[in-house]
Amino acid sequence: MPLYAAAMFGRLLLVLTAGTFLAGIAVPRLFDAGSAGLNAPAPSAPNPPGTPATSPSHARTELTRDVDGHFRAPALINGRPLTMVVDTGASMVILPESAARAAGIEVPPPDAWRGRAMTANGETSFAPIRIASISVGGVERIDISGAVMRDDQLSTPLLGQTYMNALAEVSIIGDKMRIR
Repeated sequence: MPLYAAAMFGRLLLVLTAGTFLAGIAVPRLFDAGSAGLNAPAPSAPNPPGTPATSPSHARTELTRDVDGHFRAPALINGRPLTMVVDTGASMVILPESAARAAGIEVPPPDAWRGRAMTANGETSFAPIRIASISVGGVERIDISGAVMRDDQLSTPLLGQTYMNALAEVSIIGDKMRIR
């Protein structure tokens, strides 16, 4: 019986060695630049909400952390300047009423303020909005969902996840935040 087991082990080793050799030849060819493997160009598709306004942008910008520990972004909302606090904990871009109006956004009527949010100051209401464009240092995204809150509930515009998730890259190294 031990001789039989040794013969079976030898055959198995031969099959595995041959398989490894063939895989070493065939697998790299799948990934050559001229093949339809991983290096093939991605198919083009229309820009979904949150994507760049033009062809894919290579714009990048860097924000510096303020002394209070927050990143502030000099932004253009619908082409109008507005300083925003980057809030990665906010699920969407949130604007106080006055900032929304200053950006040319029509503030929804009172019956549209049905959204409820839990903030650090407790529960509050908001109205959903669409923001035509948000640009931070040339990194522009279009058709971003957001919310408007009453000025007495929110004094600083928040650059939340509906913009951040549309970015190709967000990195924080020390006191620098880089976006692309």
